Amino acid sequence: RPTGFDPAANLLDLGERLLAEDDLQARLLLSPPDRLPAHLDGPFDAILFGWGSYIHICGRENRVALLAALRRTVELDAPMVLSFFLRSPNDRTFMVSRNIAVVLRRIRGRREPVELGDTVSATFDHYFTGEEIESELIEGGFAVVERSAAPDPHVGCRAV
Repeated sequence: RPTGFDPAANLLDLGERLLAEDDLQARLLLSPPDRLPAHLDGPFDAILFGWGSYIHICGRENRVALLAALRRTVELDAPMVLSFFLRSPNDRTFMVSRNIAVVLRRIRGRREPVELGDTVSATFDHYFTGEEIESELIEGGFAVVERSAAPDPHVGCRAV
């Protein structure tokens, strides 16, 4: 049975209503923003991991830990599609933004690292280079099969 999860209860409510309107069955679970829901039971056949999730997770270590947890919910070779925001490795805007954020964190006495690609506007978002996203996926237990940059950056992977 399809299972989805999200940290926003209002989005889960909307999902439940949309599923009911089309007489579809799925399980929707509330979860922390950077972890799997407590009662997630696999194994699952595939994973679809959209923008509203991965880009909002702060810190490479937290993202890779979530990927590794997802990997444990599927069998070997199961497919996953993960969408993300893409940045050019040569985009100096992100470097300037990170340098300012590092100074502000020091002034405020905060120790959390600021990664190149981190942005904050209405939400926290992390922008990846192609190499960064692939590196995180490999560390999390997935092999990249396909990578698309435009118009909507995403990768197709397999659990290894």
